[in-house]
This record gives sequence, structure tokens and C-alpha cells, in this order.
Amino acid sequence: HGRAAGNDPVALVACLRRPMPSEPVTEARCAAVQSRVLVAIGAEDFAHPADRLAAAFPNGTLKVLRRCDHSATPEHFGFIDAMLGFLES
Repeated sequence: HGRAAGNDPVALVACLRRPMPSEPVTEARCAAVQSRVLVAIGAEDFAHPADRLAAAFPNGTLKVLRRCDHSATPEHFGFIDAMLGFLES
């Protein structure tokens, strides 16, 4: 994925070398987030399903993008529509 169109290899290396968070993301930590949260994931994403993640947030919304994988999510029109609708509401 590092050479996929639109990816910055230097930025990807920096992300991979970053220190890991001292505390892992847990359902309890997600439950403390009071802001609205949009969890968007492609139906073909290797991290799918995201139901449990979205449900962990008190104000979480899940949007599954049909015919979309992990790399295509940011440019998927369904993601853009979901994000804009979420920000407008």
C-alpha cells in the first residue's frame, strides 16, 4: 500500500516508526468519549467489521462503504458523502 496513488512514503514510514500509545484503545476508553464519532469502513476492508468499535462510543455512528477496501476509503464517494453529512448534522 505504500506505493498506492496519493500515499506519501516518507509520511508512511514516520507513522510506522512512531511510538506506540502507552495505553491501548479499549471499549472503556471509547465509552468516555462524549463527542459524536463517525466510524467509516469499507465492506472489503481487512479491518471489517467495525460494529463493535462504533458501538463502543456513546455517540458513535457506523457507515459501511459498499465495494470499498482499506486503501480506497478516503476517496470513496460514499465516505465523502457520509463525512459531509455527519459534519452538517
